[in-house]
Amino acid sequence: ALKAITAFFIGIDDQDVVLSFISVIPKLLSIVVETLKENETHGRTALESMEDLTKNHPEIWKGNTAQLVNVISQVMTTKDFDEGTRAAASEIVAALSE
Repeated sequence: ALKAITAFFIGIDDQDVVLSFISVIPKLLSIVVETLKENETHGRTALESMEDLTKNHPEIWKGNTAQLVNVISQVMTTKDFDEGTRAAASEIVAALSE
């Protein structure tokens, strides 16, 4: 479902329309966290979807950047996650910084 939601956002060209959905972003981050706790492989897929969203619509993080950075930094520093998962998290930050 997360992948479908991010694909929906990516398909929207109008920034104002995308920003009208900004209120769902904290919930999406919560879903990523829960998914990572339950299944790392699915969690990595969720992180990759968030990276795609960030590359296409970085403005979606307005007002939620601190929460995003907090989640990403926790993933990147958790040694229980494999390198691919931590790298997927770091790619979101790289996309946001671009």
